Amino acid sequence: LNCHRIGDNGSRLGPNLSDIGDRRTPDRLQRSLVAPDEEVLPENRFVSVLLKDSTAVRGRLLNHDALSIQLIDPKEQLRSFQTADIRGYTILTKGLMPSFENKLSAQQVADVVAYLGSLKGAEQP
Repeated sequence: LNCHRIGDNGSRLGPNLSDIGDRRTPDRLQRSLVAPDEEVLPENRFVSVLLKDSTAVRGRLLNHDALSIQLIDPKEQLRSFQTADIRGYTILTKGLMPSFENKLSAQQVADVVAYLGSLKGAEQP
């Protein structure tokens, strides 16, 4: 819940998992836990922005165009930067989610996959 949201609980920084059981198969859920960087969807990518005053800002990319970049930062604040104020930015191709391959037992991974697989959109309280 520090990174993801389920129903009304948790953070908006990472992807909302409220209906993840509708969107991912158990195999894909398991791969997301043990090798999260294998598939980072464009809407879940993070960006690192370097402002002209040398301030660095990082967050989940919401939108970018020729005039500005919008993101949500780790404090869940929506931030918008005009390109005129930016020295540069990098869209990160790797996610920020750690791998749980060596942190959870096979049974614990199976339990998390079963729980996530049970999260269906219309059935959430």
